[in-house]
Amino acid sequence: MIASLGRKAGNWIELDFSGVESASAAFTDELFGFVERELPDIWLVPTHYNETIRPLLNRHLSLLQQRRDRAWCLASIATGFEGCAALAGHPRTRR
Repeated sequence: MIASLGRKAGNWIELDFSGVESASAAFTDELFGFVERELPDIWLVPTHYNETIRPLLNRHLSLLQQRRDRAWCLASIATGFEGCAALAGHPRTRR
C-alpha cells in the first residue's frame, strides 16, 4: 500500500474507514507518521471514521488542518491576497 501511495497522482488520498470498528494506536501512528516523513507531498485524508476511531486520528486531523491553512495562506500570498501572510511565515510580513 505504501509503495502505491508514492505513485499516486495528485496531492491527497482518501483513506476510507467505513466498517472499521477499531484500530490500534500503533497502527495509525505508524501509518500516518510514515506518510508524513516519507511522502510529505501526499495528504492522507481519513474519511467515514466513527467516534471509536476518531481519538486515534485527532493528531493527524490537526496536522492536516495546519497543512491546509498553510497551503491556503501561501496561495493567497501568490495571488496577492496577503491577509494571512504572517501566518504562512512569509518574509515580507516579518518584523
